[in-house]
Amino acid sequence: MVEESIAKIEAVFGVRIHQYPHPRWFRTLNNCVYQSPDHCGIIDAAGLVEMTYEDERPLILEDLGLPPDTWECDGVRACDNPYRRASLTRHGLMKKTTRKASVIADWTKKECMDAIAERGIGLPPDYELFGRSFDGLDMRFMKPLRENRPEDFEIVRKWYPFIKADELRWEHYGL
Repeated sequence: MVEESIAKIEAVFGVRIHQYPHPRWFRTLNNCVYQSPDHCGIIDAAGLVEMTYEDERPLILEDLGLPPDTWECDGVRACDNPYRRASLTRHGLMKKTTRKASVIADWTKKECMDAIAERGIGLPPDYELFGRSFDGLDMRFMKPLRENRPEDFEIVRKWYPFIKADELRWEHYGL
């Protein structure tokens, strides 16, 4: 699913999108989220370092051959939720300490959708499945993924072999 979106965006803009592990990936593995006991021993032995966005930034800049003072942009919008609005109000749209700019902070959802449509990109498959970006291992995401994109669900299941246990928990407790 992610590969489809990236390929489409790369084709539209004529650029290569570099992909790096999300910091949450390290955290979920190190905490043995949905892992079998056998996997937990292997994960512990691997000694994975837990990464944060701040930890990854210099590694990514080095990989791309960019100087440390390179700015990055995010897609945070003030109207997404009260916490984002408060953060943007407090820290501003351009954060000098992290060299991050929230370039669409004042856009409405309609403005975002119009910009995406004007460029012929369309929304990624996650929006069709979940009504939003893929953002977790809980059943809001896993059940539609399993039912509609079983190949993608199998990729998740390879990394998190006990993911089905959460679905059983949701079914049992009526969540």
